[in-house]
Amino acid sequence: EAFKAAHEADPDAKLFYNDFYNYIPAKHQGIYEMLKGLLEQGVPVHGVGLQCHINVEPSKDPNNQAYYQSVENLEKAIELYASLGLEVHVTELDVSLYIPGITYTPDQFYTAATFTEALQEQQAARYREFFELFRKHAGAITSVTFWGIADDNTWLSEFSSGRKDFPLLFDTNHQPKKAFHAVMDF
Repeated sequence: EAFKAAHEADPDAKLFYNDFYNYIPAKHQGIYEMLKGLLEQGVPVHGVGLQCHINVEPSKDPNNQAYYQSVENLEKAIELYASLGLEVHVTELDVSLYIPGITYTPDQFYTAATFTEALQEQQAARYREFFELFRKHAGAITSVTFWGIADDNTWLSEFSSGRKDFPLLFDTNHQPKKAFHAVMDF
């Protein structure tokens, strides 16, 4: 009903369904089935948003959502949604340094000093592999939105633990990081 009401209010607006954890196979299959059903009922849906809060490496625990954070899994989701004729938007993109499933103590939290060259390279490689996927599916992906600009203002540093993160393309001084160049150099 929400899609129909929104369409009636503004028939020219593009309407998107936006969700998280789209890289989990069972979830993207369920979203696909839901969207397919809505489209078959004539519900005006024009696209799907894939929230992409990715980690520098996937979790090793198959019971953790981040275990499924692979290019291959996200590609399957993109292909499924595109097969319905839907636009795909990558939303809320960032790459956290922390690996889900690992318990970090305050002395293990990253700081500007411990955000090493090697870790910067690892993060850049992660951005690169996902942007290669996005470019491969440029016919379906019509938008990529980062969930912030620079590391001095990220939701991932807002936790009560005081844990800092450096997930974006620009550092805390608003200078481009290796991740920026990985995204831009193609």
